[in-house]
Amino acid sequence: MTVEECIRFVDAVKPNAFPTEAKIAWLSQIDGKIASEIFLMAPAELKQFHYQTIMDDGDKELATVTASANETVTFDSLVYEQPGEYHYRISETSTLPGCITGSDDIEVTVTVERNATTNILEATVTYTNNDLIVNTYDASGSVELTAVKVLNGRAWKPGETFEFTLLDSNGAVIDTQTVTEAAQTVTFDAIDYDLSDVGETYTYTISETSDLPNGVTSSGDITATVEITDNGDGTLDPVVTYTNNDTITNTYVPAPVTASIMVNKTIDGYINGADNEFTMALSNSAGVQMMTRTLTTVNGSGSIEFGPFTYYSTGVYEYTVTETAGSAAGYGYDSNSYNVVVTVEDDWEGHLVASVAYAGDTTAVNVVNTFTEESIDVTLGVRKTITDTSGSAEDGIFTFDLLDSNGEVIQTVEATTVDLA
Repeated sequence: MTVEECIRFVDAVKPNAFPTEAKIAWLSQIDGKIASEIFLMAPAELKQFHYQTIMDDGDKELATVTASANETVTFDSLVYEQPGEYHYRISETSTLPGCITGSDDIEVTVTVERNATTNILEATVTYTNNDLIVNTYDASGSVELTAVKVLNGRAWKPGETFEFTLLDSNGAVIDTQTVTEAAQTVTFDAIDYDLSDVGETYTYTISETSDLPNGVTSSGDITATVEITDNGDGTLDPVVTYTNNDTITNTYVPAPVTASIMVNKTIDGYINGADNEFTMALSNSAGVQMMTRTLTTVNGSGSIEFGPFTYYSTGVYEYTVTETAGSAAGYGYDSNSYNVVVTVEDDWEGHLVASVAYAGDTTAVNVVNTFTEESIDVTLGVRKTITDTSGSAEDGIFTFDLLDSNGEVIQTVEATTVDLA
């Protein structure tokens, strides 16, 4: 008797004397980039998942096993003594980390049939979901870029604001924020990242886009570089580095101003032809002569200008104007020292403003020279000749007038023929 015949004989006497068994197995997977790059570095508790099989009738728990990522797990064999269709469900029953989502259950059908040839029970196992429980890892994170405003050179004006704009690497505007004196550090709206950004580096530009006030310059844009890494626990870590210490510095420098010192000259006692050249000197507050100018009068007056001088900062600048004495005949030279004060102020609108103050609330230094015409004694004479061919003319008296250039009589004298002889 063959073995097959023996089995059929025994089974005929004692049905199901040769039961069958079925092994239920499935693959545990983790989807996503994280499976190969990050999850291997995750804590042990993130790598283990628990499953159980529950029978369809009454949800009776048969077994619980632990599976790691990408591991094929097999339950202990189940023994069947009767033909039929048996249903099971494989469920994930552990509490998953918040970064990992669960998978649908696997429905398992075990079909037990008797082999018509061998009379032996045989089991066939079928699964839903391709016998896979797939867990999906996800991670997210965000960053809020910041920028600091510094204003040097002057104080903030009431209500003054500046505009900062955040741009991506293509120049597209992401966000715009307003900087005020009370809030000189701005925080831009958060930029979100997901798992697809891991390993990427993003570059952003923070630019001052408002029109700057007069006299204010900017230090330039800030470049923010963000590198995305995964912490392995569902959170991303955007690491930010800034240029310029994440600071845009504005510097106020007013435009320089020029000013001149004016000197006027008059000649007291001027007469026609008495014009001359005069030397004027300018000294600083330390008494050091800075320069000289030659002043030439025309019709008894004239003027010169010291400067223009350029001033780059505020302050009070003091000068002294003097005349260098000359030796021209008839002139009296001015020995006075004239103080001049140049005050330079900032209008806080980007300009320096200069005012020149002279003694006596005048608009220039007024220097006066005197001219005294020197006197000279001149004796004018006249000679009269009388031609008398007869020799018999009597003595006579003659009158002579001296006239100036205007025809006015200055002096009258009389002379006789005796005086004129």
